Amino acid sequence: MDELAEHEKDNTSEDFIKSEIAKEIDSIKAAHASLEKQIDKQKKSTEKILEKEKSEKEKSEKEKQTQIDQLLRKIKEKESLEEHLQKLNEEQAKFSEEQIIETKKTILEEINRTIITIENTQKPLKEIINREYKNYKWRLSIIPVLYFFIISFLIYKLTWNVIEPYTYLSSLLGLICSYLYFAISGESFSPLKHFNNKKAKITKRVYSEFKFDFEYLEEQRERKTKLESEIDELLSTTSNILKQT
Repeated sequence: MDELAEHEKDNTSEDFIKSEIAKEIDSIKAAHASLEKQIDKQKKSTEKILEKEKSEKEKSEKEKQTQIDQLLRKIKEKESLEEHLQKLNEEQAKFSEEQIIETKKTILEEINRTIITIENTQKPLKEIINREYKNYKWRLSIIPVLYFFIISFLIYKLTWNVIEPYTYLSSLLGLICSYLYFAISGESFSPLKHFNNKKAKITKRVYSEFKFDFEYLEEQRERKTKLESEIDELLSTTSNILKQT
């Protein structure tokens, strides 16, 4: 204001005002230019950030699409493999049952030959077992006959009055032996069971002496029965399939 008063005295106030206005305009222009530069710089920075985000987004989308494509390709490959496998299974099913039947028949023939060979080896052993079993029964059957003859002989020599008490005692001895057998074994004495057990023991002893594997023979017989059942079942299934076709 002092400067303006001085210029008024000198009649130069108008030039002074113009000069001040010009300075103010230049200052505003400079501020405007600086602001534009800042705006331009901020705009470029924003554009770079947006471009970067866009690029990362596009890259992420591409990666996702690549993963999706790979997954779809694997799914198609899997479906193709499954179709191929199904075709192979269908083709194999046409011939597999017949091949299985032939294989089982071959195995069955081998088992039959094995059984026949073992049974031929078993025949003389059975003869030995039967002979020993008959000898045992014969020896055991002699006991009551001998008992009868001894009692008859004693009655003849000593008279019945002397022998009678001993016959009662021998009868009681038989009852006592039966009771003791029951008390020890827990079951009553059965002649039939006794003879069966004795034959089983003779059989086991003879097979052991001649190293005959009876369990192996039974195992082969079980295999034969099982194979025959399986073959019959397969033949029945194959027949039904042929009827349907």
